[in-house]
Amino acid sequence: MAVFDAQLLSRSLIGGMTIEAFNSEVRERKAARFEAALDLEQLDALHSLSRLESLFKWEGIPMGNVDVFDDGQLRRLVDLQRKSGKSGLAVIADSFRRGSTIRVRDLDKFDARLHRFVEAVRRDFTAQAQINLYLTPPTKTGFPPHFDITDVFIVQCIGRKEWRIFNEYSGKTELPLMETDWDPDRFVPTAPAEAMALSPGDVLYLPRGAMHQAFCTERESMHLTISVVPLTFSELLAKALKRVAEEDIEFRRRVPWSLESGSGGLEAIVIQVKERIAALSANLDLDALLRAERRVFQEEPEAVQTGELESAIASLLDGAGQPARM
Repeated sequence: MAVFDAQLLSRSLIGGMTIEAFNSEVRERKAARFEAALDLEQLDALHSLSRLESLFKWEGIPMGNVDVFDDGQLRRLVDLQRKSGKSGLAVIADSFRRGSTIRVRDLDKFDARLHRFVEAVRRDFTAQAQINLYLTPPTKTGFPPHFDITDVFIVQCIGRKEWRIFNEYSGKTELPLMETDWDPDRFVPTAPAEAMALSPGDVLYLPRGAMHQAFCTERESMHLTISVVPLTFSELLAKALKRVAEEDIEFRRRVPWSLESGSGGLEAIVIQVKERIAALSANLDLDALLRAERRVFQEEPEAVQTGELESAIASLLDGAGQPARM
């Protein structure tokens, strides 16, 4: 087994590009496929089907973090398990055999190795990050055409998956906000899709707002979706305003209007708002604010808290056991 190097794996997501080149040429601009970004040994070190099965077998993943998708419906595993009376692993296996896609949310919280990897991603790309895992049966489709409200790196781990990227769709907004709600009636493809296939080791980068759909081919597919949430200018300004409001009472006062006064007093309010904007610009220590935000990504990550069961899982994942395939 290859030596696990979280930093190397993180940098490998963008193939041979430097992070500076990726940020200036690709990031938030376009979808990009990085062919054979990770070799098979790196993939095995990052995650594998046997490790996923081990986590399920040893109850290292809460069933509340697992979803089942089929027939256009997304269902919580805990609801299916409650109805069936079976173990979570049995329900997952049954659902998978029936053609359902299995999604595990926040897998990095329950896998110490992925936790170290996602922290490296967080530092390298100066953004919050987390990992979901998708396991899809042969010849099945995952989710219908949709876009994410975060940037994502898709790492193909097992099998081959075909992707369609819809560059044009109704209601399209470049880099949608995190608060954007998905509406299948509003966001509809309006032009043919760009097709590309991912094989084990390939990585696909999608900026937020890039509409896509995936299809599994001749065998099961497993991929990791690494969500990357950068600090935007709007969020930075919101933090700046909050910091100033904590120190200056003028920013904490109510807007002085009422419905009874009509619109006659709006001009005076406009003047007051402009005065506060000027005060914000003049009094805010932007250098200190930016340095504080940057330090968040420079801090050493906290270790995943493990108990007796988690220690047993960690030992198993390092090769102490060989659980049966699902």
